[in-house]
Amino acid sequence: MDSTSGGENLIIIRNKVGFFCERTEDEARDEILARKCEQPLPDEERIVRYLGTGHALFVAPTIVFDCASDEETKIGPLKILSDGTYAWTNDLAYYVERYHYPLPAQFIEHMRCNCWRCPEIPDLSRYRVAGMV
Repeated sequence: MDSTSGGENLIIIRNKVGFFCERTEDEARDEILARKCEQPLPDEERIVRYLGTGHALFVAPTIVFDCASDEETKIGPLKILSDGTYAWTNDLAYYVERYHYPLPAQFIEHMRCNCWRCPEIPDLSRYRVAGMV
């Protein structure tokens, strides 16, 4: 997380992971199913817990469903979560747990270096988020 000095507080997110909502439903489903693993990932429970404890940067008034399933499995409201360095949507934890969806090695190493705990972010209401394009 970077922030500016002076009058403006700015969080700059440089790394996005997941964001299946930015793809068509078919593209998201194809990616998840093509990359899913049959066995749980190493440290999968820790990864899922880390992803679930991210700080909410944005909550959208829409419901996310499992796009890789033929059933209409509801995941929940769409949220963009962050640890101050990476940003992800809340459905990523679901796809890691349900489909053992692999994450970039750099992101996993980042979680490991944080001892599998999302770092604290200062009062988010005082910040403007950038870099999410």
